[in-house]
Amino acid sequence: MPFCAVKCPYCDFYSGKYAKEMARKFIDAVCRNIEFFRSRNFTVDSIYFGGGTPSLLSPYEISCVTNKCMDVFKVTDDCEITVECNPLTMKYDRMKGYYDAGINRISVGVQSFDDTELKILGRRHTAEKAVSAIETAFEAGFGNISCDLMTAFPNEEIQTLENNIKLISCLPINHVSSYMLKIEDGTPFSKDENFISSMPDDDTAADIYLKTVELLEKYGFKQYEISNFSKEGFQSRHNNKYWQCLEYIGIGPAAHSFIDGVRYMSEYDIDSFIKNEYQKNIVTDENAGSKEEKLMLQLRLTSGISLDEYEFKDIERIKRLEKSNLIKIDEHRLHLTANGFLVSNSVICEICESL
Repeated sequence: MPFCAVKCPYCDFYSGKYAKEMARKFIDAVCRNIEFFRSRNFTVDSIYFGGGTPSLLSPYEISCVTNKCMDVFKVTDDCEITVECNPLTMKYDRMKGYYDAGINRISVGVQSFDDTELKILGRRHTAEKAVSAIETAFEAGFGNISCDLMTAFPNEEIQTLENNIKLISCLPINHVSSYMLKIEDGTPFSKDENFISSMPDDDTAADIYLKTVELLEKYGFKQYEISNFSKEGFQSRHNNKYWQCLEYIGIGPAAHSFIDGVRYMSEYDIDSFIKNEYQKNIVTDENAGSKEEKLMLQLRLTSGISLDEYEFKDIERIKRLEKSNLIKIDEHRLHLTANGFLVSNSVICEICESL
């Protein structure tokens, strides 16, 4: 859903200014693209409205898409249907309208519950508004609420991090996606030398990450992926599909898909998306879903990989990683430790090279 009221200075996702007429045409195009898959007879157990800011769209517009999905796909009775929301859009009528339209999971872009930190991150909502938005979603009927928490940015205080996570534990939140700030090329932050020079060094960022894991687990949010934590029974079904190397359909400008062993993405152009009968897709990998790719994705999960599925030739390298407390092997599974997650790219590469 490529619409935003205001672009955040750290965000490099594709989006443009929301306009009512453009949104109407966009929804029509989304429904056309869903119709394209009618003959495939796919079963769907997760629908995810990502952005941008999907919560700028009305309950009617969202329901047009969900109803089309129900018509075209075999949608399971327990389908997880998520809408990403900005706290400033989360009025009661809108949340109740989403709930009545069949949405059963809300993901809230909080980032922080501290006003000073929100200003540093260029967010427009206040901490009070974020708390109110979550409580409003709960009052509207949502029992599955996730929030985004950003860490490792300039002038972040450990005490504030502790306060943020303690407050999360007091709110009706059962899933947390915690991301360390990354300066993306082309964003306003990437052009701000003072901001870049104020970013925490690697050791400080590592300490913040480990503290985040410790605090979230202390308050009952069990880590199940590098950046994701949940209470029992509330892991994100949708995101787990990515990490388990399962197939998915992506619809909309800049959306990615993985179907029939091929990965592709659509053009970064909403005008083209609206104008054409079906979105134009660019193949990014003709032979996706290999054993190595599956291993790389599954190692992002705390459950790791089954040693029954993989045979390692360089056992000594694996033993060195284990001795360095970067991986752990138990119950015939191999998974990264919290320290391993800090340097996951290099650890996963070493594991792949050991095959």
